[in-house]
Amino acid sequence: MRRTVIFPGILIILFEQSLTQRCDKQKIILLGDGNMGATSHFSWLGLFKVAIDNGDVVKHAVTAIVLIKPKYALANADDIAKIPQNIFLEDSTAMFLSTDGVPVHYRPLSYVTHPEYDTVVYSSIAVIKLAVPNNSKLSPL
Repeated sequence: MRRTVIFPGILIILFEQSLTQRCDKQKIILLGDGNMGATSHFSWLGLFKVAIDNGDVVKHAVTAIVLIKPKYALANADDIAKIPQNIFLEDSTAMFLSTDGVPVHYRPLSYVTHPEYDTVVYSSIAVIKLAVPNNSKLSPL
């Protein structure tokens, strides 16, 4: 159905679409309660874990990451840029669930933040390069 509304000097055309129509024709995946990253249906969603040793207790800081290529993931730059380089390389890991539901861990190799991260954009992205082998169990992107 199409409706036309005319204001002085402006023509606005409004389109209505039935709420029962789906624009996405892909298979619907029903999820139960729990964490979205805890299912192999979304194996490209993961966690970036950093071990923080306080002397007597080791705690873990966690942030979400999204696999965008077989060896690259996106993360919140504000979380990643705060990690000292030696801890990033030695005490960090990227964890995903493989297509068969088994957790897989990959070592980070490097990261780069958005060029304007330090100056203009305070909430930006970081691209993390991961040591993912060619025979990875992650689902192909």
